[in-house]
Amino acid sequence: MLLACRSVRTVLFRSHNCRSRSQLGSPHPEFQQLHRLIPVRMVEGHGCHRVAHAHRKLLLGKRFVATSPNKRFTEGAQAVHDKPLIWIEVHGKNLFYFFGDASSPQVVHIHFGMSGAFKTMTLPGPDPTETTRLKLVNEKHGVVAQLSAMTVILGDLDYYNDKSGKLGPDPLRQDADSGRLWDKMRTSKKPVGGILMDQTAVAGIGNIYRAEILFKAGVHPEQPGRSVSREGFESLWRHSVLLLQRGFKTGSILTVDEDEAKKLGKPWTRRYVYNHATCGRCGSRISTWDMQARTVYACETCQPLHLEPGTELAPGRASALKASTPTKQFKSHCAPEAAAQAMPAQMTVKELKATLEGLQLDSKGSKAVLIGRLQEAQAAAGDKGKEAEPAKAAGPVGGVKPGLDQDEDQPLQGPEPLMGVQHLDQVEKGDLTSGDEAAPVDADLAQQQAVPPAKMLVPQLKEQLKTFNMPVSGKRADLVYRLETALAAAAATGHASDAMSPDTAVTSGTTAGNAVPDAAARDGHGASASAVLDGQSEADLELVSDDVRPDGSGGGEAKSRRDKAKQKAVGGVQPGTQGLGHIVTAEDAAHEKAAAGEGRNVEHVAEANDLTHTAIMHTRKRKPAQKAQQVGNAEGQAVEATKRKMVEAAHQALADFVKNKEAAAVLIDSSGDKAFCAGGDIRDIRQAVLDSCYDKDPPLDHRAARVFQAEYSLMCDIVNCPIPYISLCNGIWMGFGVGFAVHGDIRVVTENTMFAMPENMIGLWPDVGFARVAATKAPGATGLYLALTGSRLKTPEDLLYAGLGTHFVPSGQVPALREALAKPLKRQPHKQHGMQQILDRLQPYAQEVDTSSAQLAHDQPAIDYCFKPALGYKATGQSAGQAVLKILSMLREVADNAQAEKDKDFAKNAMKSMSAACPTSLCLSLYHFAQVHADTRSQGPLSNIYDLMKQEYCGATRMVSRHDFIEGVRAMMVDKDKSPKWDPKDLSQVSDEDLESILDAMPKELELGWKEQLLI
Repeated sequence: MLLACRSVRTVLFRSHNCRSRSQLGSPHPEFQQLHRLIPVRMVEGHGCHRVAHAHRKLLLGKRFVATSPNKRFTEGAQAVHDKPLIWIEVHGKNLFYFFGDASSPQVVHIHFGMSGAFKTMTLPGPDPTETTRLKLVNEKHGVVAQLSAMTVILGDLDYYNDKSGKLGPDPLRQDADSGRLWDKMRTSKKPVGGILMDQTAVAGIGNIYRAEILFKAGVHPEQPGRSVSREGFESLWRHSVLLLQRGFKTGSILTVDEDEAKKLGKPWTRRYVYNHATCGRCGSRISTWDMQARTVYACETCQPLHLEPGTELAPGRASALKASTPTKQFKSHCAPEAAAQAMPAQMTVKELKATLEGLQLDSKGSKAVLIGRLQEAQAAAGDKGKEAEPAKAAGPVGGVKPGLDQDEDQPLQGPEPLMGVQHLDQVEKGDLTSGDEAAPVDADLAQQQAVPPAKMLVPQLKEQLKTFNMPVSGKRADLVYRLETALAAAAATGHASDAMSPDTAVTSGTTAGNAVPDAAARDGHGASASAVLDGQSEADLELVSDDVRPDGSGGGEAKSRRDKAKQKAVGGVQPGTQGLGHIVTAEDAAHEKAAAGEGRNVEHVAEANDLTHTAIMHTRKRKPAQKAQQVGNAEGQAVEATKRKMVEAAHQALADFVKNKEAAAVLIDSSGDKAFCAGGDIRDIRQAVLDSCYDKDPPLDHRAARVFQAEYSLMCDIVNCPIPYISLCNGIWMGFGVGFAVHGDIRVVTENTMFAMPENMIGLWPDVGFARVAATKAPGATGLYLALTGSRLKTPEDLLYAGLGTHFVPSGQVPALREALAKPLKRQPHKQHGMQQILDRLQPYAQEVDTSSAQLAHDQPAIDYCFKPALGYKATGQSAGQAVLKILSMLREVADNAQAEKDKDFAKNAMKSMSAACPTSLCLSLYHFAQVHADTRSQGPLSNIYDLMKQEYCGATRMVSRHDFIEGVRAMMVDKDKSPKWDPKDLSQVSDEDLESILDAMPKELELGWKEQLLI
């Protein structure tokens, strides 16, 4: 089983019968693993349930110091201060947090609206904002939660009963009584689309789910509630439950069934009708109009409006429907489509220009001109049904922040034909047409009436698909399926132009007593929709307490309704969140959205994390607007630094995996091509030093000491991990990221991997055990060369030659490798046997690399000539400063006398890097690396990982207190003038006595603090 999330990711492999994560048992694991701010912004009910699902694990049963930073919930904060959070309830989009005594609790009612957030993080957390109404702090567990929401009200149990009693049944609650919705619908003249958005009728459904539920059930949004049959109602309820359950599990609004998504292709891989211009199933137009200030969507063919003879819509509804238009596509804030799926009208000017330039067309003109030009190009290419994909350079589609109650942004276009109304008397006659006249029978199509799609050639299939205005790309099987679907839809409505022949056309079986077609047929293949959540065995199910109090009760009436609901699952489905199996983490949900091209949206951040018992370290690149909070690496790329709590979380997870006898191996991974890089919060450490103004030995509680304690103890346990430890390095590999990965047994690199240890440039030194790697894995003096120069390795050949990587896997094969490694493994009694299992899984994806062609291999003679003698400098009576000066002298000799230009360039680049580095850092690096080199060969103290990490802990903790670190971070990462003023500024002024004092043992209290971090 995979126990991990993207970014630096720790993975546990185990057999099918392994215990659940909740049984691994580590002290306060939830807060050790809360590694970063996790904003929670909601739109629809599944997001609220995900918040509650996480908070029941993270916050329940704990007391908090409660305050109201913006003073708008002061009395409420005082009322819940120091009272335990005893349970959490969710009803649709409303959350209720109960504090204090169960018999008379204080209830905090939360409704997020469209811009609320619940930030849960490790202390100290960011500063509250002007919208932060409630702040909860628990120092014992190191957690802080900050709440911003449209509605935050303090009440009591009566208030809760009153508010929750007014809300309709929630498909994600086990006690949901669908009968209440049926009673309201069958007596209401209101349109079904309005009823589904009425939270007193059914709680938790928002605009996206409304559109998709109605489509899957085949119900027109304007269908009067009282005209919906019992069968039609059960279809609506069934899809409401299944889709919200899918959203709860995945953290995304994914309404298209997986198999059908593969058949339909883009842009219908995530949603059927919401913000689409045409229907993926039948190719018909999607129409939109207003309903209660919201936009509704409907396919003209798949969702016909059925009115009983002699009845009409209410005047207001008829006027709204008459004003319907084709979909006015927009950049959805809730569920934007990928840029690659965007149609011309959805593209930005930049995307339009990039696409036109890619087609070698004129990219000048207004947006309307560009849209028209691209549409003409598509039509000329004979592919009218397929929207052209924008050039990759166009980037993902963005979004504009909508109003408080809006799911849509401002539309970009839209003409306005009428949405048709179909009457039951016409249905019975088989005379079904839209408001527009049906197109005449295509003569060529009629001639092929005896040829079914399965027997057509590809050109014939494409020609017929074009008549339905449907995509013509894909494999033959997809084209056949797509055409059969279109023909079936056309036959169901009697559209002669869409039917293969008059003989194959069928009339709808819909009658006055059956206003909605069979729901199973609306699911694609007629298969049971309950199968959409299949794939979890009973042993794998993770039960979630979605509405049960800590004592196991749920209130008399609620329990009665729940028991009643269990007796009869309306529509063939059971509401609630129990028994759904694995719940996708917020991190993986965000990664899935990013991979799908869904950029800035509410869903992307609307998920509370459920990282309990999961080791996570996230080093995601931040947005430009957050530059003030970023830590830069040597390339100026902004990445989030690894924090102490994150390191502790990974360490605890590693220890748990080792103790779990069914854990077979550990994999660490990175989420992005620039994410396997961590700087230990360098700028924050610098500020902490400035604030404390200590000289030599830092105080016990200083942040630097705690950070390095966590890092170096983790290094020890990685080296001594008794099960295979695999590192997958597909991106920038620097700083602590090196230590986290380089000590693994198997180190996979790709063509995207870039390694460097540039710490000397900021007044630190290459730590995290890199000296051990240099002494045991790198040939000759290569490790020392990399440490002193900070040189970057960018090719698999160099990375494997230097001993940093063990295998090369092309980045395109990484997803398949992850999947292969994630399959169950059996823990072996001997680590080497376990290694063989991993190597067998790895072998199909790894490629041979000719390390003799590495640049380092070419430079090796010059490296050894200039750097290798320095490893034995102590035997010559020199100081480290003198030895570094000797290296520079020999590099100058190579630069002046080498015959090959490459050799000269090598020497000049090395001199340039070392001349810019901190003199003390260069000397300390050589002093330390020479010691480790000697002890490794003589089995001296520093050949032991514990003694090595102890010395590095002492050195790093003291180095950050020195002027050079303060100045180096200022010059390279704060002011960025890249002109540090080192002190001392000359190598000759650095004595070995100074270096020895930096590496001296720390006071016992700090030393003990480090030893206590060891877990293996």
